[in-house]
Amino acid sequence: MTVICLLFSFFCIGQEKERTVQSSIESVTVFVRKAQINRTANVTLNPGNNLIKFEGLAQNLDGSSIQLGGNKEFTIVAVNHSRNYMKNAAVSPRIKSIKDSLNDVGFKLEMRNRFISVYEEEKSLLLSNKSVGGSQSGVDVEDLIEVADLYRSRLKEVEMKIMDITEERNKLKKITERLKRQLNQLNSRANKNTTDIVVRISADVKMNAKLFLSYVVSDAGWTPIYDVRSKGSPNPVNIAYKGNVWQLTGNDWNNVMLTLSTGNPSLNNTAPSVTPWTLRFKSYRTDQRYMSNRSYEIEEAENDAMPMSGFADNDDISARLDVRVSQGTVNTEFKIETPYTIASDGQYNAVEIQTHALPAEYEYYTAPKFEKAAFLLGKVTNWNELNLLSGKANIYYDGTFIGSSNIDADITKDTMELSLGRDPSVAVERKKIKDFCKNSVIGGSKKTTLGLEVTVRNGKSVPISIVVQDQIPISNTKEIEVTTLETSGAKHNTETGLLEWVLELGPGESKSLIFKYQVKYPKSKTISNL
Repeated sequence: MTVICLLFSFFCIGQEKERTVQSSIESVTVFVRKAQINRTANVTLNPGNNLIKFEGLAQNLDGSSIQLGGNKEFTIVAVNHSRNYMKNAAVSPRIKSIKDSLNDVGFKLEMRNRFISVYEEEKSLLLSNKSVGGSQSGVDVEDLIEVADLYRSRLKEVEMKIMDITEERNKLKKITERLKRQLNQLNSRANKNTTDIVVRISADVKMNAKLFLSYVVSDAGWTPIYDVRSKGSPNPVNIAYKGNVWQLTGNDWNNVMLTLSTGNPSLNNTAPSVTPWTLRFKSYRTDQRYMSNRSYEIEEAENDAMPMSGFADNDDISARLDVRVSQGTVNTEFKIETPYTIASDGQYNAVEIQTHALPAEYEYYTAPKFEKAAFLLGKVTNWNELNLLSGKANIYYDGTFIGSSNIDADITKDTMELSLGRDPSVAVERKKIKDFCKNSVIGGSKKTTLGLEVTVRNGKSVPISIVVQDQIPISNTKEIEVTTLETSGAKHNTETGLLEWVLELGPGESKSLIFKYQVKYPKSKTISNL
């Protein structure tokens, strides 16, 4: 008898009916790569076992990340997830909008085609009835002229109409092609299927419960982007910290609460082991220093650089009132109190996190060998308190957008240097000293002597400080000998060849720097980059 009851119980469980519940996304925690979706659903639980189905979820859902809870006392017996190949993901508003535009353009194109057919028929009719009076002879001249004028006028109108409509049709065809390419691109990135999660819940009594479901998806993330604004000395540098949020999960995030996390669940979470630390020399780069925030600067040159006068002492590190910052032991989270809507179309959506006004020192920098221009650098302190990530920065100087740069949050220095762009009022010139440059041959050796002059002029109405860098070549073979003849008092790093001057220029003041060197090498050989 017991066996029969057990079999009957097993049969009843196997025949349990799934109930699909409607769930909504309440909040999302977006990581640098991936995102955690938090859904809620209201459900009525009956005594005993209940099979609750969440459907239409993201295709690339991480099953190991599924978590389920509720606001009532019940038991979660099992949680299973599976790919639903029979149910397609919801069409994003962007895809729907493009399809609607295609239908609209297609209708207009079809109308133009029909208009052309009508006018072509009329043109054929006119051309087939050119004879006046049929086979009758003796047609009046005035009648002939009147008919000819009418014929010519109407045929001209028809031809013009056909030309205009043909031009409109060609434009509509081009629009159709662009829309189709955009639609194909979005469709190729969109999720084709969905995921279902089925939960078995055991309840002691009938109850109305609220379920909390969370899981991690891979097709989402955010990247930092910054707006850096400055008006120069003595004003602070204003940094607007934003997150470019994107997602392709197949579900739009409508009016949800966002949390941006600097964490990355994709990373290996196994604790590392300590291995021997062997020091190595860093390779030295000498090109495009200003574009990489002086990433290859010599430490000694940096310590002795003289900043531009005018230190802004109003340190205003203020987050937005609708953003709460939570500093954890591993990552930082920015909880955005204002709801956002992020469509599932892979497009970037800018979410403002914080704005800061930071004290800064200003100085100019130039490397005229590579670019005959002066770049304004803002040296920002206290930046490591801002929880920044490395990312692109849009630079605005004195209210004008001047270009893009990068913020390197991985540097270990206390001061971050931001390139604020070129300043055309500071002129830089570099030229060879013709009377000094020459080539000579002595015995089996060839000597090349070079002299260069760098001139910097301050065209501003205020004094400036500018760092000037150039270089003298170095040799890694005994066959090539480099001799420094003159440096105009530059700090010369003989290992790297770097020359550096720090100039203080008053309004309208100019200064010239001269450096000379000589290269000796076998006359049977040629130096390719001298």
